[in-house]
Amino acid sequence: MVYGLVVGKVCRNLESAIRQIKLAKAKGAHLAHFPEACLSGYLGAEIQSDREIDWDHVTSAMREVMASAKQYRLWVVMGCNHRLTGK
Repeated sequence: MVYGLVVGKVCRNLESAIRQIKLAKAKGAHLAHFPEACLSGYLGAEIQSDREIDWDHVTSAMREVMASAKQYRLWVVMGCNHRLTGK
């Protein structure tokens, strides 16, 4: 079931994900599986360049997802763009 759309705003994607995590738990799920780039938004679609991404915000949002997974005792698979290390 899809209850939210992925947009180019991490805060809106996070709100949608947390809402869906709560709903999944309420329906008895043990796992919530989200699509690729669900948290950060899709590069080339909602986001034109990785320079538009606030990586600190993405990291903070991912920590909130992890905290929600722990709170609701639910496995969560969350798709998200990530920074590469090195040059």
